Amino acid sequence: MYSTVRRCAVAFALPFLLLAFTPSAVGALEHSSGDFWTYAVVFSVADVRVSGNLTYTFIGEEALEVNGTYHDVSVMKISGGFTGFAAGPSYDTFLTGLFDGYRYEAREGLGVVGEETALLVNLSTGFDEFQLASFIEIRETVMYSEPWLSGFDPVNPDLNLEWNETVEFFSTSAYSDDSTEENDESTAIMPFNISVASSDELLETDAGAFSSRRISITDGSELEVMWYSEETGGFVRMESYGPEGDDPVFVAEIVSYEHDRTGDGAVLVLAATVVALSFVVLVVALVLAIRRGRGRTSADAAQSHIATSPEPVETDENADPPANDAG
Repeated sequence: MYSTVRRCAVAFALPFLLLAFTPSAVGALEHSSGDFWTYAVVFSVADVRVSGNLTYTFIGEEALEVNGTYHDVSVMKISGGFTGFAAGPSYDTFLTGLFDGYRYEAREGLGVVGEETALLVNLSTGFDEFQLASFIEIRETVMYSEPWLSGFDPVNPDLNLEWNETVEFFSTSAYSDDSTEENDESTAIMPFNISVASSDELLETDAGAFSSRRISITDGSELEVMWYSEETGGFVRMESYGPEGDDPVFVAEIVSYEHDRTGDGAVLVLAATVVALSFVVLVVALVLAIRRGRGRTSADAAQSHIATSPEPVETDENADPPANDAG
C-alpha cells in the first residue's frame, strides 16, 4: 500500500515540484550578505488546512557540479515550519513539520541549478486521548543539466512577454516513516509556457505595497502565478493551481525581507514551496491517503495502540542543515 500511495503522490506532486523551483532572472548581479526573504504559506490538500512560514537566506557562493559541468552558484538556505489540523467524523488529524535545505542559483544567467530539500513531519491521528503517532521524513535532491527558466529579465521585463521552454531534471528522493523506507531516482523532461504581463500592478502585502509584474507558468494542466517586485528583489506573492478547481492549492506572500538595493544586490526570484509545495503536496497526500485507509478502524487501533501526541516540532535556525554534497 505504501508503494502505491507514494507513486500516486509523487505523480501528483511532480508538476508542482518543477514550478516551485523557479529560477532567478537574466541580468541579475551579486547577492549581498544578510539578504533574506520570508513568506507566509497557506495551502489545503484534501480536508487538511496547513499554514506556516518559509525563508530563503543567502549564505555564500560555491562551485556546483551537475552532470559533468561546474556552475558558479549562490547558495540559499531554506528554512521554515508549518502546522495543520483536520477534524473528521470518526478521527482527527494533526501535524507539525519543518522545511530545511539549500537552493543553488547560477551566478551567470541566474537560473536555478538545483535544490536539496528535507521535510520532517510529526503526525497524529485519533480522537480525544487515543492517538496514533508517527514521524515522517522526506528528502529530495533535484538538479538541472543546465540552469533553466531564466528568460525573464527584471531590468527589462518587456523584453520577453511569452516563450516556451523544455526542462530536463534529475531527481533522487528518500522517504521513511515508523515502518517504511523507500528510495527513488528519476529523470524527466517537461515543456513549459511562460507569459509576462505587459504592465505592472500594485500588490498589497503584510510587508507593504509593491509595484509588481505578474508572471504565469503552465505545463498544460498546472498553473503557477507569481508577482515580481524590483523593490524586494524577488517575488512578493506566489499562487499554484491544480488541474481541478479555480482556487489555489498553495499561496505564499512576503511578510519580511532584507535586500540591498544600493550596491550590486542580486535579483532573487523565489517560487512556491517553494520547495514547499511539491513536498507539502507529496507529504499531505501521502499521509492522508495512508491514514484514511486506516481510519475505518482507527478507534479500535487507537485503543490497542495508545500513544501520546507527538510534541510539535520547533523551527531551530541553528539546527544542523541536511547533508550538502555540493560543498
